[in-house]
Amino acid sequence: MDWKEHRLIRTLFLISLLHGVELLPEGNVSTVFPNTTNAPVLCQIYSKDEKVAADIKDALDSGTKMIKYHLKLDNDDNKWEGKNKSDAYKLLYWVRTTGRHGTGLLLLRHDYDILSLTTLELGVVTFDVRIQEHPADCLQNTSLTGIETLFRELVMNDFQNKSTGEAIEMAASENVCNLHVFNDSGTARYKYICCSRGANSILTCDFLESDIWFTILMVSITVLKILIALYSPRFVPQSLYRLRNFAKPFVHTIDPMKIKVVRTRTPDLYKIADANGEQITTIKSKKFKYMPKFEDMLRSLRPEAPYTLTFEKLLLRVKSDRLLPEDYAPVGLIKALYESFVKCEIRNRSSVEDCCNVDVCSAITCTKKSCSWYRLLKEMMKAVIIFFLALPWLLRMYVYFEYEHEELNDRKTDANERNLEFYFPGSVTLYLTPIHVLFLAIYCLLIFESLTYGIIRKRAKERFKFVMRKCFSDMADGEKMYVFGWLVKNLLKPCTSFGGIGLCVGLVVIPLSVPLIFSLLAFYMVPTLNIACRLLAQFAVYLCPNVSCFSSWACSKRIRSALEFDVLSSMESLDKDRLIMKSPLKRAVQVMTIMLCLISLCSVVFLISELISFLVEVVVYTLMGLVLHASLTLTYVSLILILFFYANDSFGTVTQTYLKFNETMHSVVTVLLKEEIEKEVRKSEEKQENLAFRMPLQDFTSNEAYEGQDNRIENKTSAKGGHNIEVKDGIPQWTTSHILLFLTRKDQPMIPSRFYFDSCKMPYYNVPGDILLKYLHAAVEFGSVIIFLLFVLVVVLAFGDAYNVSATNKLLATVAGGFIPFMLKKFLIKAHSISEVDTSDIHFKMCLNEVVKNYKEYWPIFDIELTSCERNPKDLKPIATVADNEVQTTERSERFDLIIDISEEAKQGESHGSNYIEM
Repeated sequence: MDWKEHRLIRTLFLISLLHGVELLPEGNVSTVFPNTTNAPVLCQIYSKDEKVAADIKDALDSGTKMIKYHLKLDNDDNKWEGKNKSDAYKLLYWVRTTGRHGTGLLLLRHDYDILSLTTLELGVVTFDVRIQEHPADCLQNTSLTGIETLFRELVMNDFQNKSTGEAIEMAASENVCNLHVFNDSGTARYKYICCSRGANSILTCDFLESDIWFTILMVSITVLKILIALYSPRFVPQSLYRLRNFAKPFVHTIDPMKIKVVRTRTPDLYKIADANGEQITTIKSKKFKYMPKFEDMLRSLRPEAPYTLTFEKLLLRVKSDRLLPEDYAPVGLIKALYESFVKCEIRNRSSVEDCCNVDVCSAITCTKKSCSWYRLLKEMMKAVIIFFLALPWLLRMYVYFEYEHEELNDRKTDANERNLEFYFPGSVTLYLTPIHVLFLAIYCLLIFESLTYGIIRKRAKERFKFVMRKCFSDMADGEKMYVFGWLVKNLLKPCTSFGGIGLCVGLVVIPLSVPLIFSLLAFYMVPTLNIACRLLAQFAVYLCPNVSCFSSWACSKRIRSALEFDVLSSMESLDKDRLIMKSPLKRAVQVMTIMLCLISLCSVVFLISELISFLVEVVVYTLMGLVLHASLTLTYVSLILILFFYANDSFGTVTQTYLKFNETMHSVVTVLLKEEIEKEVRKSEEKQENLAFRMPLQDFTSNEAYEGQDNRIENKTSAKGGHNIEVKDGIPQWTTSHILLFLTRKDQPMIPSRFYFDSCKMPYYNVPGDILLKYLHAAVEFGSVIIFLLFVLVVVLAFGDAYNVSATNKLLATVAGGFIPFMLKKFLIKAHSISEVDTSDIHFKMCLNEVVKNYKEYWPIFDIELTSCERNPKDLKPIATVADNEVQTTERSERFDLIIDISEEAKQGESHGSNYIEM
């Protein structure tokens, strides 16, 4: 539109106003309105509060960037129905802006105030203005366009009656804006139209458009949301799913040990207590089903016959959380609080031990049920943990219904009345609402799975966790550089095979291989897709274990050979449990478990993506508010940063102290087992195994005395079952003393975490001591720093306002005052110096020796390698007769070390004498 057409429209608009005809601007065209205060007016509106104009002037003089006006009529139910439609949205809401700052806020989401934690509301004022009509209800006879014009003039004139023709002069950077809706290919789009009064009282109105930098910012936020949805599995701590660090079999070599074993259907006949009253260990045969070598040997033994088993090696299954490498100490503040209160380790303290073990229902005579305090509180803490896990989403729902729902619902209603589709606001939560059927289905699914997980058996829980851990671990452990190398090698194959002609061949082949390249890159580079594909592969393997038709095709083999798929297939593995594959019922349960894992993954990723995308917007909008109002917020931001610094200094020193002591304990243990370690380290990695070593007791008097004491302890422990197979938590475990060093195939030494914490509390003056006491002292120190910093803040603000100190000087004063405690501790007090433990001190050695002597722990058995299995012909068999399907036997005087209960096994499996060992 050139200037002549623009002038023609302006002339026609003036003529139409004089003759009572309305011309509406079309599309996104800048419209120029003349001053209409001299035109005949049939309806007048003005503010009932005479102080509004003065309040507006005071707000503008104080540097207010934006003023929001919420107009209210005497007749609140007046919706002006029956009038011609207008593209204006909410005629009773108007905004006055000053400068780019004010108009920039209008480009943000309508709930920018809560997203920025009210930092963007600094410099924004809201007025509720009561409007009166003259004559009464005259707006009923005015068109919507006329009503909009009247309201705009009223706001521009600061709610003063200017019927005389005089208009309030506005600055060039000031605008009066209201929201309009326009049709964008059938979708409702909402934009502000901002009007300003120029020279000669000419009114110019334009759609508010964002500049290039604001567009880049909004696009960046959108891209960040998509990346979060794709990479959300990376937010899960790796310690929860790293299988290579989660459970490992360690070989423990002992002196040849012999135990007497009997397989029987009547274990009570063999349970003869020893002189100390300890019963013989009895284990059901099904407990050994995950120990293939030992189980096969046991099944070959004849029932009711005594055997002597000799073994020198045990494979212990050791979880990573029971071992500590040299560079890690699990003593963080959150970890310590979790262990003490959630896992209820605090009940072991003498001050609360008696109370924790008391029955809650002890004073109630009407019930015989018992429940100790610590069990009750432990269940309560589980509920608290679930609540805290759900709390972020509950807060998100609160923000939606408190600050977003009403406005979005009004816009959806307005769009429906205009027969337009509602626009996508950038979030599924905003588009569908958190109580949509999709969200309700996800809530019900997660609640059902949580309840099911709480009541299912431990073995089923382990299967569920293993499936997820396996997929997450494979996702994290994938060698992505090998994939890039494989892709580059295949892309260069045309040049490798055809030389210079390969450039021409590549122009044809490479575009055809683009889908494969992007699919593989997406699989290895996008964690969400990676885990979903792995779960689908697990689902297919257990659903159809014998179907492998694709791999049997001749063309498939040629393609795999040409593209060298073996490089990638060697990196992948699908673990199939042989026991599950043999049982159709267990296979069906496994398929259902994998399906639940897949659905849960999609549901949780969806909710986490929505939640984190909301948090991203909160962070971005808050940073915008802090930057725009740096002069007001720098002092508080600097104070918060200093608080974080002191928190890290106070609580981080505790972690460093325990980490240093962990290094000391590793050095002590490795020195005492130096010969054994060097012997294994010299081997190549292929010949090495994960090994577990027993630490010898140190000698402070004579070798003979302590060696004799060590042997007496070993013999005594062995006789009492200290070296024995027992069942703990339904798992066969090896009970032994002072196994204190675990060496992996990669020559990484580790020590048991329980031994480490026992060492921290041994009666030596320089050890770290109790972790909760350490953190209590750190909290007291941090509290004193907080008090000092608050005093500094009060002084800075008080004198800053009194003497008009600039924001920069306030910032410098806060930072300078805040670092005074650090300088005192660093150079004068030196309270945070980490002292060295003198391992050569005789007192330290004696205390450590006492800890080692008393250390005893249970280790789950992965398998047992037997060296021999003998049946002693001198052992007397029980006299057995069969009468009425009952076995009658005489009492035995001999004592067994282990009784295998086979009463649950099928009897027909015992009838095949060829399967038994006769010796």
